[in-house]
Amino acid sequence: MQFLLSHENVEWKKYDQNIFFPEKIALGCQYIETEYAVLSADDDFLILTSLELCTDFLGKHSNYSSAQGLFFTHRVSQGFIKKTFWLISLYSTKASSLEEKTGANRITKYLHGESLYYPFYAVHSTNIFRLI
Repeated sequence: MQFLLSHENVEWKKYDQNIFFPEKIALGCQYIETEYAVLSADDDFLILTSLELCTDFLGKHSNYSSAQGLFFTHRVSQGFIKKTFWLISLYSTKASSLEEKTGANRITKYLHGESLYYPFYAVHSTNIFRLI
């Protein structure tokens, strides 16, 4: 962590665990200075070429609010060393919804509990994130 924080373009923001998730996103959006932003978990590994593919996609498809690649996961079986790896879609096909007219409407619907899935751990259009 100290290595990352030593770079002038990296900031770490930690929010109280009692703050509701959408409020953390709103607070974090105040610091974004780029056209796109990544929301990821603390155990995610981000691959630059994948991020570039996502930003290229979003640049060509303004009706989408976010883009993501495949999810790579593994499991170590108990009692003996056997590692199993999967490369899968992180969210079900229900996560890619165009039911609402805008990306901001889709995100807002999810945050209000009206939609079960939304691909939050992804590359997002900053403008749409700020509309939430």
